[in-house]
Amino acid sequence: MLLSEIALALSALTSAGLPDPAVTFVPLRDFAPSSVSFNDKEGKGFEWSKRLPCGANRATVTVRFDEGYPRYPQTSLGKIWLHSGQKGSESEQWMAASILPPTDRWKLNGLAWLEHATNDDREALGGYGPVELNKPLRIDLAWTQEGVVNVSFGGEFAKHGTMSGAITDIGVGGSLAKFAFLDLKVGRAGSPDPACDLPEIASTGSQPPPISVPAPARLVQ
Repeated sequence: MLLSEIALALSALTSAGLPDPAVTFVPLRDFAPSSVSFNDKEGKGFEWSKRLPCGANRATVTVRFDEGYPRYPQTSLGKIWLHSGQKGSESEQWMAASILPPTDRWKLNGLAWLEHATNDDREALGGYGPVELNKPLRIDLAWTQEGVVNVSFGGEFAKHGTMSGAITDIGVGGSLAKFAFLDLKVGRAGSPDPACDLPEIASTGSQPPPISVPAPARLVQ
């Protein structure tokens, strides 16, 4: 990437109000188990979710794909999502970093995208990107109080979108596949949120890779 492109990406990130990637990300202690895994051969689906602490605006997770069990017309799938709105109401919506597992023996032809979903519809934002799942894939998420979301897939490409309400929960899951979500960390980047007091946080933080922000695009299927 050219220096001018990096500058534009960082400028867009700042103007959107997203956490500055140059600011240290400090995770909460013991927010999630060190590994959340599932092996869903029957297509019943799996979900682990948790309420976000006040002030959280950043999350990272490493995704390990082991095996897929697609059954036409259903496909294998793994997701990490942010949730907004009242559960079961028209306001409920999700923003999910979604992974379609590879079908080749070398695990090289996987696909990833950012999906915005409501109870009535679901849309892929900004198209699909290739991911190689022969090794663990790191996913970084950043969001604002107003619902702007940015997701980096392994530092290779980023997708972004906007939810219409405050983000309240985070979760992982999927179906017809064997996945492990490792070292899920949730915390805050930047100065403390004056509206709330975070629980006890880790004394040392880790700085995730910068998240570049692509130009805004209309929602597309």
